[in-house]
Amino acid sequence: MLEQATGKVVILASQVSDDSPLDPGSVINYANDADIAEDGTIYFTTSSDIPVVPNAFGFWDTYASFTLTMLQGSVTGRLLSYSPKTKKTHVLAGDMFYANGVVVAHDQSFLLVVETMSVTIHKYWLKGPKKGQMEVWISNLPGFPDGISQSEDGNYWVAMAGPNQPFVKALPYRFLRFIFAWLPKLGLRPATKVYGMVIKISPEGKVLDHLMDTDGSVVNFISAVTEHNGRLFFGNVAGDYVSYIDTK
Repeated sequence: MLEQATGKVVILASQVSDDSPLDPGSVINYANDADIAEDGTIYFTTSSDIPVVPNAFGFWDTYASFTLTMLQGSVTGRLLSYSPKTKKTHVLAGDMFYANGVVVAHDQSFLLVVETMSVTIHKYWLKGPKKGQMEVWISNLPGFPDGISQSEDGNYWVAMAGPNQPFVKALPYRFLRFIFAWLPKLGLRPATKVYGMVIKISPEGKVLDHLMDTDGSVVNFISAVTEHNGRLFFGNVAGDYVSYIDTK
């Protein structure tokens, strides 16, 4: 957390509390996304138990962790909560293949959690008879979902980081997985298809609309989408800029 008054960075949680029903005392290696409920609870994801490491250029790059998670089939992503009142961190759900974006529902009754490598988004119930249960909200998405956020009309925006990639076909071959695993150390990445896409989905998990740059020439690798005052802002995982379009 960044303290607005002092400008200091404060670590709220670096490991799971000992009284957590799942994974008590475990280390938080790779926190990814977070959202804050109206009661102040912070819900966040950890993508993998493989930590982020410096790349060949000296930067802390999540690409190496993502690549190793994918190549190892490491289904270690988690959904967690942090209570500012109790200072406790609990694991709510685990066994996700690269947990990513998370958003609290408009009515605060559930969370939506992205599982990138399974091209699926889950619903975790916070209230009602299904409280504490998780179910599939939407699956078989046309690529790899990343960030998720509320739209201004009561629906949800999902950022698509990219389409299904050709190199995935090589993953059954052990030697090629070994080669891919070393690419981040060399500052290299396999050739990938590129596009820019965001999808609007209803609370019931129905696709309502999408916006797409088919060749990624204007916007691509979209990792985050935020709607605010008639504009749709896009973050991206591969560039150093934020872009937007007017929605009105």
